[in-house]
Amino acid sequence: MRYKECPIKLHTSPGEILIANSLIRRFKEKNIIKFNLTINIDFLLVDSGIYIPSKPNNIYVNPDLALYITDEDSVNLKSFHGYINDCSLLGNVMHEFSHFLCYTIYEGILEEYEKEFPINRLYLCEYSNENIDEEIAEIIRLYMLNPLLLKLIDEKVYKFFRKRFKSPSPTSQKHTIQIVDDFPIPIKKELMDKWKIVHDVNVDKIIKVVD
Repeated sequence: MRYKECPIKLHTSPGEILIANSLIRRFKEKNIIKFNLTINIDFLLVDSGIYIPSKPNNIYVNPDLALYITDEDSVNLKSFHGYINDCSLLGNVMHEFSHFLCYTIYEGILEEYEKEFPINRLYLCEYSNENIDEEIAEIIRLYMLNPLLLKLIDEKVYKFFRKRFKSPSPTSQKHTIQIVDDFPIPIKKELMDKWKIVHDVNVDKIIKVVD
């Protein structure tokens, strides 16, 4: 009797961990900074990711709770790589890495941000509204993956973080066009409706439409 192998379904791409690790390495190189950090894969986590200040050199993620970019849920929840909302494994790792930076490398940045923007806060997505920690982590996550998009959304916030550290990703039209052109139609529509940002094919640039 011949037995068939059990089918295996990956809910997220293991390659996203390697991409995240590469971005973190590039972050070190561009900012000429050294630190030790371990990305822990924990399938028992009840959250998609977590950073624990008492374990400062570790971030934890659960791939099973991340969204794969081709999943229907990803489109329905308006989540995608390099977008204002990114619930992918890559997005989760970079979000927790952002917490690590705030608490371990750039101590005091939370207070500096709150002092700089006491009223005009930037809530990129629903999760940003939880508290200032999550607001900043989501901003830094976008800054790491798609800095030009952050700049178009709010240049003052972009400059606040650019003044403190360099993004591992280029703030270029080419980089952003590659990301935005891959967005599903519902996300492109939300990008235009909410932030007035669109790929203008006439000039081949991602621009913010001014009323």
